Amino acid sequence: MPKSKTTPKKVYKAPKQSPKPLKDTKILLPLTSEQKSEWQKRASDAGYKSLTPFIRDCVERGKIYVTLPAPLINEKTYVELNKIGINLNQITRRMNEAVKIGLPITDNPTALIKELQSQIKEVQLQLLGLSDISAHDS
Repeated sequence: MPKSKTTPKKVYKAPKQSPKPLKDTKILLPLTSEQKSEWQKRASDAGYKSLTPFIRDCVERGKIYVTLPAPLINEKTYVELNKIGINLNQITRRMNEAVKIGLPITDNPTALIKELQSQIKEVQLQLLGLSDISAHDS
């Protein structure tokens, strides 16, 4: 019997990237102390650790996009939404367990639904700034 020749699979490699050019030229930019302080503040607010890349991006891109820190309300709202999610998971798990053993899901799910609606409404009020979140922490 003749042996069948198998061709080895070709392995594809990502093309090599050329190294970044070395930045070997410097520019002296005279500024007042106030200007330097203001630019450093702007760079810091935009998330830059130093002034040089901030200035370079301003010149090359023309725009700098600032990522603002998440407001405290978002952190607290996240916690509230997590509590609601936990409640929904518990309800779903118990309903699935009841179905598996042949029990009715619930006599009246209205109370559970009303509780969830109440919690959702509370989160909505918090987002609008109409409710004190700390008063409802458990």
